Amino acid sequence: MDESWAAQLEAEENFHAAKVDVANAPSRDYHDVMVKAATSVVYDRVKLHCHENVAIIGFAVSHDLIKTQLPA
Repeated sequence: MDESWAAQLEAEENFHAAKVDVANAPSRDYHDVMVKAATSVVYDRVKLHCHENVAIIGFAVSHDLIKTQLPA
């Protein structure tokens, strides 16, 4: 594997890890959910070679939206 391809894969791994971190960040309120939703619109669309293109942040947003609607 050449150096540039290795660098590309490393960058994609780091990007994917950051998306997972955003998805796993707890949403304290509806505003946090909206920030995650905006992040999902931008970053879940990025195509990666090293991972399936799953909208991991968007999935977390849907989960968080349901949680905000449940009684405390």
